[in-house]
Amino acid sequence: MRAAAAAHDLSALLEYRNDDVLELDFSPATVLVIFLVPNMLAVLAPKFRQMKAGTRIVSYHFPLPDWAPVTTEETDHPHTAPPATTSVYY
Repeated sequence: MRAAAAAHDLSALLEYRNDDVLELDFSPATVLVIFLVPNMLAVLAPKFRQMKAGTRIVSYHFPLPDWAPVTTEETDHPHTAPPATTSVYY
């Protein structure tokens, strides 16, 4: 992901975090890319709902429970079977 961002001159706009997800403040984010299992998505949904309007949430493989995605895309990746779904929410 970092290499792709660098190839498109986006590195200065991105922040990568490897922290305790339960303690993070998501409010400054304008785009949130996540790869979390369904039970963790359900735990964090209240925090996501507190983000400012228009913030994009991109969830790889698992949908956000009780949210309607704006768009979804099937991703054919050699390490996933069946193909994974990426969902985007606003």
